[in-house]
Amino acid sequence: MRFRNGISFITTVAALCGVSLAAGQTVTFELKNGDRITGTILTESTNAVVMSNAWSRAIFLPLAEITKRTSFTNTAIASTTASTNKVSTNAVAMAKVVASTNTLFTTPWLKNWHGELSVGADLTFSERDRQIYNSKSKLIYAKGRLKAAFDYDMTVGRSEVDQVVGTNVQRRTVTDANRMNGSVKVDYDLTKKIYVYNIAAAGYDEIRKIDLRYELGPGVGYHLIQTTNFFVNVESGVNYQNEEHTDRTSIHNFFFRFAENAAWKITPRLTWDERFEYSPQVEDFAKYRMRFETNLRYAMLQNIFLTLSLVDIYDSQSATGVAHNDLQVRSSVGVKF
Repeated sequence: MRFRNGISFITTVAALCGVSLAAGQTVTFELKNGDRITGTILTESTNAVVMSNAWSRAIFLPLAEITKRTSFTNTAIASTTASTNKVSTNAVAMAKVVASTNTLFTTPWLKNWHGELSVGADLTFSERDRQIYNSKSKLIYAKGRLKAAFDYDMTVGRSEVDQVVGTNVQRRTVTDANRMNGSVKVDYDLTKKIYVYNIAAAGYDEIRKIDLRYELGPGVGYHLIQTTNFFVNVESGVNYQNEEHTDRTSIHNFFFRFAENAAWKITPRLTWDERFEYSPQVEDFAKYRMRFETNLRYAMLQNIFLTLSLVDIYDSQSATGVAHNDLQVRSSVGVKF
């Protein structure tokens, strides 16, 4: 009887040690659909593994979908099948929290979707009351070699200013910001390094006197650097751009597109990403547009993060009376799912 109790005790301790050792490991999982996902294990239960990497803070993988895993350690690389690595233990608190925030996206027809939503505000109450609000969302679908990213951002702002009319002082409302942009970009990997893409975007900006702006065009990209917590992509292509101004002028022509984007998971809580686009006009390189964006994110909770963003847009053919450069600094709070 004592012998049996001793075996039960040893089995329990071994199982608990297995969970402790699994958490924090860098592992590559191979799935039934052919995908490979590399990241750090957060938690593991009898039904699922929760991991994170440079692209997502929490990835929920049902064990039934895993066909193989490769664990990276300081001494060797051990490869075993998922069926021999199931750990019999109760789910810990973090696993429950992660599962509760990702329940919707573990359904079969939504498991390949994830995204983020953030909102921010710039409020001033003084001689000139000012309120500027911004919102940004991103939705990504990824399966196998295909990836589609949907981006949307909007900024609106008003100020209350005093205006002298005769001998009277009247308060009037002035528009400080009113812009909106949306885009969709579809990538398809031809090889592990080379991919093709197509991008479509549209928007407007009242302050910069843009009634409507849209672009559409294909291109080719190259995965320059790919590691567990850092990546760099470079792209080149051509697209058609049209821009209608409030002064009844317009620009419609073909532009080359040269771009790059990168992301770095600095710590488990701190991440950084950036992207840069340079688009010279095909017929005249002196006419061009540039856009640079960088974001620094800090995770306050599992799926809640604080973001500091900088966006710089330059247009050599801006509307009459509008500065060529547009610099934006934003702070916001967001949620990832």
